[in-house]
Amino acid sequence: MGTQYHISWVATTTNNSAILAERDRVKSLVDQLLIDFNKSMSTYDPESELSILNTQYTANWQTISKDLYRVLTMAMTGQMVEYIAVAKANLAWIAWREGNLSDAQQNGQAALELWQQISVVYPFQWTALWPLIAVVLAQNQVSEAINYTRSLLDSTQQRLPDMLTAELEETLLKWEEDQPEEICVHLDQAVKLAQEMGYL
Repeated sequence: MGTQYHISWVATTTNNSAILAERDRVKSLVDQLLIDFNKSMSTYDPESELSILNTQYTANWQTISKDLYRVLTMAMTGQMVEYIAVAKANLAWIAWREGNLSDAQQNGQAALELWQQISVVYPFQWTALWPLIAVVLAQNQVSEAINYTRSLLDSTQQRLPDMLTAELEETLLKWEEDQPEEICVHLDQAVKLAQEMGYL
């Protein structure tokens, strides 16, 4: 997960060799626990249960493990804003795929507003920004698309692949040069690339 941790434990013996053996056993148990946790709830591993759930994009019921259910329930009842925002972003994607532009825009904007409430900047806001860009572009709201594009390229956000970043940067350049036709060409191309790369 990329997180460092330190564990202290109280040995049940004073024998040095037994202490070393017990340390190794505790380490093995913790390592396995973290492996199991990652397999279920990692947001970085695309094969984790949570990641797969987030990319199913279906209205059908999904079977999940008891542990993941417990964590998701705690997130909702505890009003864990970051995760509620991710859910809203996923709903925006689903609505956009279904052609429901109104719901896509509403959920995408709700996700952005929720992320504004947390103290640390959430670096994966592209999950909401891409559906929003697609929606406002379909509505010919170019200035809104430009605002969302700037947010995508913000230094606090996860860097997108070079080809996609170049297309977005070219879009902003054409905006500064006041070339409306070229802006739409590059935005259309960026949306197509985002779809091909799995961002949209």
